[in-house]
Amino acid sequence: MRVKTSITLPKQLLSRLDRVDKNRSAVLERAAVAYLTQLERQARGLKDIAIIIAMLNA
Repeated sequence: MRVKTSITLPKQLLSRLDRVDKNRSAVLERAAVAYLTQLERQARGLKDIAIIIAMLNA
């Protein structure tokens, strides 16, 4: 389910978004998904590193 929302962005950023795709919502959705996926991977990586260090110190 999609929820309508409103955000305020700089004009320059909107111009850049429009150059990528006239459907700003689609561009922002793809960007948000990509960014959140990257953050989740980084968090998993840090957790894995902590586990490996703990095992090495055991």
